[in-house]
Amino acid sequence: MLVHESPEKLTVQEDPGWGWGLGGVFAAFGVVILAASAGVFQGILWPDSLTRGLAGAAGLGVLLMGLLLLLRPKDWILEMDRKERKMLLYRKGPWPRRTNIWNFAEVKGARLVRLGGAGASWSMEVLVGSGQEAMVAHCFQSDKAGCERACRAIERILEEPPWEAPAVTLRARIRM
Repeated sequence: MLVHESPEKLTVQEDPGWGWGLGGVFAAFGVVILAASAGVFQGILWPDSLTRGLAGAAGLGVLLMGLLLLLRPKDWILEMDRKERKMLLYRKGPWPRRTNIWNFAEVKGARLVRLGGAGASWSMEVLVGSGQEAMVAHCFQSDKAGCERACRAIERILEEPPWEAPAVTLRARIRM
């Protein structure tokens, strides 16, 4: 889990998945197959046009599969803006995204949950709601250290007093 904290904002992002690298490999392999079927490489002799057409179709299929993996919506991103006191949750991707927005009064916090199984996989649940009820906005899955670091950062931001811009006096401006 990637946690980036700046004076104005906290950003929590899921680890990039395997689809990004695999999509690039598929796309490159598809381009090579299409180029071979189009006759770019002089050393390849095609026995008949059917084989050449099947190779072109296979290359196009591999290329499209790679592009779908590259262009699919990526990981979830959680942004907590200290200045506006709002939390945004959205998916990173090439298409317009739907953003969920909550103010800090609606954010209840974050909790760690150990996932079952032999692997040491953990989940951090971000809780939102109004009144006494709390629901899970999203579960970020990562290792224990990443989840703990993100959970501590979210709790720390929620406990902070409202952010105020530093006051710059006339005397301080003259010194600049």
